[in-house]
Amino acid sequence: MCRPLRLPGSSQHSMQPGKPCLIIAQSGRALAASAALGGLRSHVLDRFADQDTVATAVSSLAVSGNESGFHVGELLEKLSFFLGTPLSGVIYGSGLEQQYDVLEYLDRHWTLLGNEAAVVRTCKEPSLFFPLLTRLGIPYPDTRLTAPSQTGGNETWLMKQTGASGGGHIHRIGAGAMTGRRHYFQKKLSGRTLSVVFLADGSEATLVGTNELWTVAPEKSDFRYSGAVTVFKLPRSITVMLEDTVRLLVRELGLRGMCGLDVILDDAGQCQVLEINPRPTATFELHQTQHSLCQAHAQACNGRLGSWSPAPELLQAHQVLYADRDFILPEISWPNWTSDRPYPGRYIHVHDPICTVHVQAECMDDVRTQLQQRSATLMQLMGLQKLAA
Repeated sequence: MCRPLRLPGSSQHSMQPGKPCLIIAQSGRALAASAALGGLRSHVLDRFADQDTVATAVSSLAVSGNESGFHVGELLEKLSFFLGTPLSGVIYGSGLEQQYDVLEYLDRHWTLLGNEAAVVRTCKEPSLFFPLLTRLGIPYPDTRLTAPSQTGGNETWLMKQTGASGGGHIHRIGAGAMTGRRHYFQKKLSGRTLSVVFLADGSEATLVGTNELWTVAPEKSDFRYSGAVTVFKLPRSITVMLEDTVRLLVRELGLRGMCGLDVILDDAGQCQVLEINPRPTATFELHQTQHSLCQAHAQACNGRLGSWSPAPELLQAHQVLYADRDFILPEISWPNWTSDRPYPGRYIHVHDPICTVHVQAECMDDVRTQLQQRSATLMQLMGLQKLAA
């Protein structure tokens, strides 16, 4: 299944030398940094144009949007700036899952280094994806296109927005959420939420790594993405289950490039598929080594798949720091364990992401301690100490 991975400097057939790529994602910083690691220059369109993105990219432009994706009119306006610009290709992350017309537009005008619109549609439309899982015999939580009329006393059902990302769109039924035609319903299972990062060439796959995903406060129906930590020591039976599931889906869908599979490892020890993300996910950077995963993504999109050597077995984690109030960001000296650093003077709304905190440690207790300490340090730097109860 695995062939040797081409290392940086060997990608002349997948990314044209001298021509930068265009990265489009809700946050393009991690992809731009990975591209630079492989010697690839990039232009970035994302929602934030943070300091570290601007410092890494050839150019960086902010495009407004929300958890459902980019505002299409503004995105197309910004894309028009690049119509005469020689590009080696376009790489996209989150933010385009519902915008199939935009993916088709990108494919018409440039080399799309990612999955085409038809593949994304099959992955993200519940009416297509979950029947596919049924046909393949892949387990998943009870999922419906209409709200369940009755639920058992101990059952919890979640309402999810089709094609959205980041978790802010997820609500418990009965938690004051309004139903819309772009929503579906899924029974909530207890267990660990895992995300598998993999590379695919349309028929075969290489697993890059596995992470455990965190949400902000699920007990309060706050399912926003909070962060993730690498997982190295899963039982062999679970690893085989994940490998088989990824392989089946890659072959069935023709997936290409770097993608992610989210599952619940339930209390019975079975992996139940939640969704597949047919594009680079936020957790890929936890597995970034001295070789560029962005470059490996481009090569895989062009049919050249290789093995991936994992980093040393220190736990890698990141956590999104969210604002607990509205405030204007003061000028601060950002610690080197932060990323996605806004410019001073930015108005940040309550519940908006401020930045990302990174740690590495030998055990989970140390991961948690460092994340708490570093988040508290940042709150003090920004003058945002916890308000008295």
